[in-house]
Amino acid sequence: MTKYVLLLNGDLTVTNCLKNYLDGASIIAVDGGIRHAETLGIAPEFWLGDFDSSDETANGRWSEISRLKFPREKNDSDGALAIDYAIEHGASEIVLLAAGGGRCDMVLVHHLQLIDLAKRGIKCSAMCGAQEVLPIYACGGIEQTLTFEAGSGCGFSIIGFSDFVGLTVKGAKWPLEQENVKLGSTLTLSNEVTGANEAAGCVQVELSSGYGVVVVDRTE
Repeated sequence: MTKYVLLLNGDLTVTNCLKNYLDGASIIAVDGGIRHAETLGIAPEFWLGDFDSSDETANGRWSEISRLKFPREKNDSDGALAIDYAIEHGASEIVLLAAGGGRCDMVLVHHLQLIDLAKRGIKCSAMCGAQEVLPIYACGGIEQTLTFEAGSGCGFSIIGFSDFVGLTVKGAKWPLEQENVKLGSTLTLSNEVTGANEAAGCVQVELSSGYGVVVVDRTE
């Protein structure tokens, strides 16, 4: 697998869980996201964007990195261009690092980008350190299953961007079995991992139709 980690310009909390995402990955800095490179102790392989959110200090500090500059007035965000770049270079997994915080519109777009990547069969997630966001997508009568590991008592929420049909949740304090959940329902907020599934600390989410994201607390 070819894993790409995209350093975005959102909030970031350095945790051991977050550091694990960097193992074996190609790192792309996305405009002002370069500021996280020094904090993480890594040197990106590539730097792209319109460079309207990176300062002169960063330009000097990372002057040796290959970069690709785009005009400020364009149809795609820097993050979208970085995703395209990763896919064009054979990405089978994409992690959006520091995709949270700041502008609400950008955060929502990042979550929808995860769903689009999931539709295309690309493994993906968004990670800010304190939380991880995972997409779930099912259509055409093909049930999808998402499994993730977390410590007992760890919080998670499932947020629909459509109605959910046949939602099943195992390994949680409040399990569900073939539940139909309307768009905007809070039924799937603030659940907890119990480890009651076949594998301790493992949560399984099954969906017959619909799409959304699972937000998992990651403080370890």
